[in-house]
Amino acid sequence: MRLSPFSPEDEIRARASDLACQGTYALTQYCPNPTTVKVGALGLISLDPGYYTYIGSAFGPGGLAARLRHHVADQSPPHWHLDYLRSYLEPASAWVSLSAEHFEHRWARAMSEFDMDISPVARFGCSDCCCASHLFYVRSYSSPSLGRILGRFKGAAPRCIDLYALSDQTRCLKRPGNS
Repeated sequence: MRLSPFSPEDEIRARASDLACQGTYALTQYCPNPTTVKVGALGLISLDPGYYTYIGSAFGPGGLAARLRHHVADQSPPHWHLDYLRSYLEPASAWVSLSAEHFEHRWARAMSEFDMDISPVARFGCSDCCCASHLFYVRSYSSPSLGRILGRFKGAAPRCIDLYALSDQTRCLKRPGNS
């Protein structure tokens, strides 16, 4: 059963206008079918049906909004590991930290060490660091639980965003069932 991606009322939501800022993000996407994908020099990656959360940062031009749009809707050739999975995953939700502090590696380590139905996809998104992974298969996805994992770090203050509200401004992502 697919979960509704934006339903829990206890989530703190970020406004789309906040996302022009730089920060750290945890993008969760849904894989509906088993598949194997060639991911650049990393090689073949097998994806099982379920949810995948990618931990990244956006400290370049355009901030979080530009990076999240790139990962979920851009049609340009792949640049980052996650881009190779674009056509196999459906966006679900994203948590962001608007802090200037880089939380990417701390969040990735927290996800790697958290034993509640979370499995790292070995070396994914880690060509420039020593983390075990930046992509995690989540067997039983719960957006509020993910927010609590990411919120363990002082100053992170993660907020859940509605990717569809972000895309309403850019027309890059359509809600399921809308044409």
